[in-house]
Amino acid sequence: MAGVQENPPLDEAVWRGPMILQSMGGLHSDTVLHYFSHSPFFDGTSNNAVLVTQATYNPSMIHLVQTREAFEARLRTMSGLEFVTIDAPSPPDSSVWTIRKQIRRKVAGMDDQVTVLSCYFVVGENVYMSPSLGNVLGSRLLSTVTSLTKQLATAADLPLFTPALGHIYLRPQPKPPVAPSSSQSKVPSKESTPAPESFGRGSSTSAPTWTSPGSDGLREARSLAESLSLAVRYGNEYADTTPMTGEPGSFILSSSRSQPT
Repeated sequence: MAGVQENPPLDEAVWRGPMILQSMGGLHSDTVLHYFSHSPFFDGTSNNAVLVTQATYNPSMIHLVQTREAFEARLRTMSGLEFVTIDAPSPPDSSVWTIRKQIRRKVAGMDDQVTVLSCYFVVGENVYMSPSLGNVLGSRLLSTVTSLTKQLATAADLPLFTPALGHIYLRPQPKPPVAPSSSQSKVPSKESTPAPESFGRGSSTSAPTWTSPGSDGLREARSLAESLSLAVRYGNEYADTTPMTGEPGSFILSSSRSQPT
């Protein structure tokens, strides 16, 4: 069973009735409101529908619906919901009719109070509904927020903090290795050359020792660990405080100043 197809919102719909417009003799000033009354935008409870129904059954009122000027003049004497044209096209530059849906209220001794509900456009055979200001602003704000959200998600991965460079947005590119020059490549390496004294020791000669680039750091770390170990074991012991006087070969231990003479 197919699902029920929902009708689109009126401000997103377009209606056209070419056969109806052809039966009216084309679109002009006296047929624009009658052509609009066949669209889904029209309200059957409006004064327009009431006046057309009265003229259909009362021949004395038929002249009120034959021209747009007489039709709208009669609507201005009534109170309630109505559809009137507020902008007529100026041929040949334009072919757009603007129709406004409004509520007219009569107040004794004062001008009529008119509340605008919506606007519509008749362009040739097509009838459109003008979107409200709230819908236009909501659509623009939604588009703006969506674009900002995508940009923020993209920029969130760009910042990078390093102790050396601080906050940066572009990662530094590694420098390419520098190829050795021709003069440096001809010089033989001295690391594999044995020391001169190793030739006279006979069997005590040993293979050359190769040092890796990180051996200096490892040696320093090992020296630091040994120093800390000695400090922990012999930190409370002190050397003899008795001073030594004299010359090399004839040192004399003298008494400390702290001892009584």
